[in-house]
Amino acid sequence: MLLNQPIHIYHNVFNQGGHDLLLSFDIDGGQFLLMSFDKNLSQPRCTMEKRGDGALAATFISKDRICILDTNREISVGSFDGSNKKKWPIMKKGLTKIDMIFPAPLGKVLVAADDTLFLYDLSAKRVIHELSVSDVKRVQWTPQFSHCVVITKSQIMIVNKNLQVINSQKESSKIKSGCFDELHSFVYSTSTHIKYMFLDGKTTGTFRSIDQPVYVAFFMKNSIFALTRQGEMEVYAVDNTDYLFKIALHEKNLQEVKEILSRGQLCGRSIISYLKEQGYSEIALFFEKDTRQRYNLALASGNIQVAFEAAQELKEPQLFEKLAQTAVTLGNYPITEKCHQGTRAFDKLNFFWAVTGSIEKLNKMQNVASSVNDPMLRYNTSVLTANVEERVKTLVDAGQLPLAYMAARAHNLTDMVEYIESEMTDNAEYDETAIMDETQKYIAKSKALVPLRPISMQDGTSYFSQWPMTNLRAREAERAAAMFQSRKFLNTENAD
Repeated sequence: MLLNQPIHIYHNVFNQGGHDLLLSFDIDGGQFLLMSFDKNLSQPRCTMEKRGDGALAATFISKDRICILDTNREISVGSFDGSNKKKWPIMKKGLTKIDMIFPAPLGKVLVAADDTLFLYDLSAKRVIHELSVSDVKRVQWTPQFSHCVVITKSQIMIVNKNLQVINSQKESSKIKSGCFDELHSFVYSTSTHIKYMFLDGKTTGTFRSIDQPVYVAFFMKNSIFALTRQGEMEVYAVDNTDYLFKIALHEKNLQEVKEILSRGQLCGRSIISYLKEQGYSEIALFFEKDTRQRYNLALASGNIQVAFEAAQELKEPQLFEKLAQTAVTLGNYPITEKCHQGTRAFDKLNFFWAVTGSIEKLNKMQNVASSVNDPMLRYNTSVLTANVEERVKTLVDAGQLPLAYMAARAHNLTDMVEYIESEMTDNAEYDETAIMDETQKYIAKSKALVPLRPISMQDGTSYFSQWPMTNLRAREAERAAAMFQSRKFLNTENAD
């Protein structure tokens, strides 16, 4: 029988006092072979060997009991020696046919039936969890039964103990086998490659390509132990730099990340794409050479200075506008001011200087508004600086004599009042008497409009300084910048 390749091989993890193996074969309607060995494997000795016929599959459910799926698609439970064997109906509503059974935690079994995979408690006789999946070929658990790998013909899924999918990967070639490693990832082989995927997150990767299909049995450091189709154990050396880098990044071990990157073995678009996908824009920034991409990465990671330098190179107004919004959100006022100046966004500069108490700069803006012949900017600036005379002059120049007259009367600007009255008298378009009466009615309840001043320091100066960062990603960016300040390992010749 051993000359035939078994379709399943299971080790009894529930037996701590020895070693039990279950091998299932697809011959003569289905058979299984149960073998027991002493705990000491230095000189292996088989203490029991039992064969079973008419069995499509068999799996361990406890230290000394197995669960069997017979050719009638019915489940039975019995001892190793075949005693106490009895039928065990699966109590599930709508169940039509059981396709296969797989290992599960103590006293339970995974059942594949009707395009579903469900975890069944044999003692309680009820379904605990269920997953919609079809054509399940193999199932493999972690030693602690915290995660499980479900393998179909062209897809591999990692699920938790509640059968909730955590990570999945579709493959173009047939999936052969795999194993868990000490770093909590699953290493597996397809017909053409040896790959890996993490238990947490969506990370996957490729170790190497292979000429012939192999069956991965064990992975340690940079060596993969796998069985060939001839049953021989082969050792395949792999470059695990990319794998260790992703592990360190996943565990947020930035010191390890730095050490790996300093070797200069990782570079190119694939690493940059991975860093962006995983939300580590602050690290990807130091690999990216394209200016526009650097701008986007710097903005995403809160590295405002790098984003500003990139925007200066690109010289596109919309980039400065977007950067200004991000900079003011993070409390980086100097960059916000430079962005508005670069795009000549005078209205935004007016408001920005008003809320930061930059009165001197607002006064300079008054001259700028006059030089660019922008009445609205000129008027708004005069309101923000509380310059009533300039406000009245702006209204007069704009031909708004009634409003100018009201403003001058309300603020007792006698010279301007007399000038405006003479202008209205000479212009038949205005009803001077009606304007004066209307002005008198509003002056009685008018109040001075003085703009609020921002928080001031004790010496009377305005509080115009860069506030603390409000975004933690900005602090991470600073951390990453300090870490990668020495970038001798970033050799542009290695870029893809």
